Amino acid sequence: MSRTRMFFLFLASFAIAGAVTPPAAIARDFGSMNIEEAVPVKDTSGAVLRGYRPEAEVIGNKVYLLYNDEGTIKRAVLDHKLKMVEPPKRLFSATSGGSRVTDIRTAPVKGRLFYAFERVINFEITEKCDTNSLNLGLYAAGKGGSRLLSQGRDVAFGCPLFPMMLHHFNREKVIGTQAVDDPSPIFFNGKYYVLTRFNLADRARVMVFNDAMRKVGEKVLDLKTVFKKRWHLSQNSLVVIKNRVYLIAGISLGPGSRSVIYAIPLTNDLSATAGQAVLLAGRQGEFSTAPKSSRLLNGILFVSYTTDIDQGMVYVEAFDPARNFQSLGRVLVEDQKVGDNHTPIIVLDGKIVAFYETAGRIIATRTIHVGE
Repeated sequence: MSRTRMFFLFLASFAIAGAVTPPAAIARDFGSMNIEEAVPVKDTSGAVLRGYRPEAEVIGNKVYLLYNDEGTIKRAVLDHKLKMVEPPKRLFSATSGGSRVTDIRTAPVKGRLFYAFERVINFEITEKCDTNSLNLGLYAAGKGGSRLLSQGRDVAFGCPLFPMMLHHFNREKVIGTQAVDDPSPIFFNGKYYVLTRFNLADRARVMVFNDAMRKVGEKVLDLKTVFKKRWHLSQNSLVVIKNRVYLIAGISLGPGSRSVIYAIPLTNDLSATAGQAVLLAGRQGEFSTAPKSSRLLNGILFVSYTTDIDQGMVYVEAFDPARNFQSLGRVLVEDQKVGDNHTPIIVLDGKIVAFYETAGRIIATRTIHVGE
């Protein structure tokens, strides 16, 4: 079969204490989802595109695909049929002297390509939290191709992510150290924001940047009202729903425990929570639940997330914000066992398209048809 038809089972909305079944009306409103087979991205010569940790944004009538190519950032341009129309080109990567790019994250900005990324400056683990840095790039995207508008080099520093730190220091020394792993960017009310986390902590750092990619503000987002003892922020993303920024937060419930995903409304400057957090996902037996990407399609929130990084299990799940983020079900996108938790999704011509790394570091797509 060229397409695997998967009807949603309209799952329960999970809570820590139990589960509530969504009303039948949700099923009638939402319909079903179909997911196509994986299609490798091919370059302009017809060869498969190799890379890892992809990111993607739709700008005008093009899809801009960013990916990590052996520690630098490359960008390819695809049309709406996901055929490459511009060959890969190296973008601002801030690499020098043996440093390497790791995580790349993008955010939608009209007519512009905005991305944030982590750079490893020094691979020696220290307590100084100056071995990893946050960097930013802003490109014009249009008929004239991509043009670098501004860049932010080493705009903030951090330690490696906590699993690496715990190999060298005890847990008490690691708790609360700043990290720049998996930065979450967003453009909101004319400002560029980037959120980074603190290792094993219930807070995040929110930085504000101008068009020149210079930092003009920084605050600490306190999440104690949401988190319980021993909980800490995991991978996350930011999305605007009805002119309100939501933090779609992966949350670890403690060592050896399961993890969950919450939707947390934020104030207009992203400096504080602004209402009740809602549990999105948290199924028994699923660990390392880490959201990668959040998009809106026809008022429905779609979130891509891993449930087991070692097994490469990646799902896309739909939630209805109008019904307190009731789950409308999910589909399995990836089970390639490549140990990667970077599967972004985009909205393209009324469909959801997922990009992910397969075996051999081949970047592939799967298109999800909603309500058909």
